[in-house]
Amino acid sequence: GVDQLINATKDLKGTAKGLAEGGPGLTIEQYEALMLGLSACKVNETGIDRKCEAWLALKEGRKKGRTSLKSFSGQMSVLGKKHIKHSSPAVRMHASSLMGGFFGSSKDNQGVVVAAAKTEKDPAVLYYMIRSVGSAIAKNAEVRALILANTDHANERVRIETGTWLTSTFAAEAPGTLERAMEMIAKDPSSRVKSSICSNLGRRGDERVMPLLAKHTQDPNDPL
Repeated sequence: GVDQLINATKDLKGTAKGLAEGGPGLTIEQYEALMLGLSACKVNETGIDRKCEAWLALKEGRKKGRTSLKSFSGQMSVLGKKHIKHSSPAVRMHASSLMGGFFGSSKDNQGVVVAAAKTEKDPAVLYYMIRSVGSAIAKNAEVRALILANTDHANERVRIETGTWLTSTFAAEAPGTLERAMEMIAKDPSSRVKSSICSNLGRRGDERVMPLLAKHTQDPNDPL
């Protein structure tokens, strides 16, 4: 229950602080306990509430456990798979982060994240899921399909994240991605989304974007 988690988190914070100051490194079991403690935390557009006691406990624990956690890379990925469909958005969000980035986004991990993302209802969690696998946009057709499918998501931040990957150098060999990015600049209802994608368009180094860039630089009053 939530009340039990909140009380447990208070104990975990003290334990985590002790780990940060000295003593043995963080174990994978301790990390999982701290991770599950995030169930007591709220999430917002930018992520987990950074003032939440459980988040602070995890942060303290990682200070001491950073070195040992590097050797747990495979096990961290297992934790991500285990909890990516947890009932708590905060836990799902953190699980997603363990499936990519520093801990590696293997094809197996990517498949798990893509499957979870297809049924994810929380836009903040979906954002993190896309971010964790986005670098595979050219190499994995499922990841590419996930990103393209969310270019018209109702949430602005999700659309911005998809646009970030469509215009990244990772997408250089990904068919249809540049075209979709340019289409978003023309049709997306949000000026925030359009500006974000337009500002990143040149990263692709593709001359096909030149007419579009020229169009929006002719008028100094053009918001783009």
